[in-house]
Amino acid sequence: MKKLLILLLVATMPLVADFKRTSGLVDIPTARILPHLGFRVGADITAQLGPGDYEAVVEENLHSSLGLGNFLELYFDVYTIIEDWTVAGGFCHRLYGSDKFALAWGIHSFSTLSDLSEIGQAVSAGWRDDQFYQREDYDKPYERFSGFAVGTYALTEKIDVSLGFGRGRYVGYGDVSKYVNSNFYHEQGGDWGIGLFGGIEYKISDRTSFMIDADGRDVNAGVVFQPLPWEFCIGLTKIEYFFDFDE
Repeated sequence: MKKLLILLLVATMPLVADFKRTSGLVDIPTARILPHLGFRVGADITAQLGPGDYEAVVEENLHSSLGLGNFLELYFDVYTIIEDWTVAGGFCHRLYGSDKFALAWGIHSFSTLSDLSEIGQAVSAGWRDDQFYQREDYDKPYERFSGFAVGTYALTEKIDVSLGFGRGRYVGYGDVSKYVNSNFYHEQGGDWGIGLFGGIEYKISDRTSFMIDADGRDVNAGVVFQPLPWEFCIGLTKIEYFFDFDE
């Protein structure tokens, strides 16, 4: 087992189950956003369960989100706050919303850094593929201004399905993910490749949800429990490392 991570997040004033922000599942964006002046503030701790590529084994991040006008959600994050910290912002703009279907677009990671994700600048609990991928001759898309478009559909009263595409952090080149991004046809990669992502949220009750999602970087699963006004989340990321896809 190369590496597995577990994520714990505590957030205040949540209205919809998610991890880092309302417009998202464990790691992908959705088209659900906070209402006007709705807000949330949270913190998470990520701990490495298997051997990694860096000395750091624990990471700490801060997250905040604010809803404006019932169509826009803004966020501001601080990554790896103890060491090598960095900041990033972003937004999710809902183009259409109903109880059954919602459509949105946005940009993840407004930052001065070109390579930036939840692992921060360089210190990591083992997310080597987010920084370098597995192929040394592959030109990894920079993560700054990772634009996306996503639709969320209520399949049943308890199940929401989200599908979308984006650039930057949503594009991978692993043994499997290379088949779900446009860079598959460009062997050297490139900054403007587009990758697919998707996820499912199952609402076990009004206060508890189970979710699983995947993009070009990883596959993740999590459970959210909401004893309002608090929200507790625990997740297992990089589930693909349970399996060996090496040829």
